[in-house]
Amino acid sequence: MVEHKFLVVAIAGAFGAVSRYGLCLWIDQMWQKPFPLSTFLVNIVGCFLFGLAVALLGEKYEDVEVLQPFILAGFLGSFTTFSSYIFQSFQLVGKSDFGIMLAYIFLSILVGFALAWAGFALGKEFTAA
Repeated sequence: MVEHKFLVVAIAGAFGAVSRYGLCLWIDQMWQKPFPLSTFLVNIVGCFLFGLAVALLGEKYEDVEVLQPFILAGFLGSFTTFSSYIFQSFQLVGKSDFGIMLAYIFLSILVGFALAWAGFALGKEFTAA
């Protein structure tokens, strides 16, 4: 059964990734300004869809074991991981773990940015040699 869920997530992930790519290309063609609108829109739409899906799946489709991984981990997980990040932060608010939520948000941004910069710098070193 677990292998079946991996396949479901992989298939849905392919649809999510292709949807993100196509939508970003379309938005980028129409919006040619410095602000990265395509990524911003995909991320915020993904957050909305993630919240909507969690609410709907929890209330109406509790018995369907494959639907939740298909939509949440598969499609939306590859459409935007930002939606998962925001939803996990949202869950911490629900548990009144405000300190942990703030640490998670700020550390994710700061450490993520720092490591992206470090990876870029390291990659530049390898290509310069």
